[in-house]
Amino acid sequence: MNAAHHLDRSRLYLGFVTQNVLAGEYDRAARAVHRAASHAVTAAALHWHQRHHSWHRLTLVLGMLVRDGRIGYRHLRTFREVLRLPALLDEASGNVATLRRLLRRFRRRVDRMRREITRAMLADPNPPSLEEILAQLAVSQP
Repeated sequence: MNAAHHLDRSRLYLGFVTQNVLAGEYDRAARAVHRAASHAVTAAALHWHQRHHSWHRLTLVLGMLVRDGRIGYRHLRTFREVLRLPALLDEASGNVATLRRLLRRFRRRVDRMRREITRAMLADPNPPSLEEILAQLAVSQP
């Protein structure tokens, strides 16, 4: 699977959020937000040849993108808050309007993160892998 596949899956799960909120299935909507965020960051990890098999590694990839100035810090904060989304939903479980507002807000934030990751990937279309960098260093040294 490549980065484009994960960006498509992210967009698909963002569509599920809207459908689930309208149907009143808030737990499913929260899982869809979570999956949309993780697929978007997995796309970035694959694009820049980073490991991506845990939430911690995905957070490191976002941190790398923030450090390099490719995306804003708010997206790293959004990604961390998505992990706490089920607890936020439990706190607001009695108020349907608050649940809907919370899920809509997270859906918009994850969508912005996905779009900015896509923009960063398009700005750097063919980043070298670690093996390519090491091969270039081996050739340049006597």
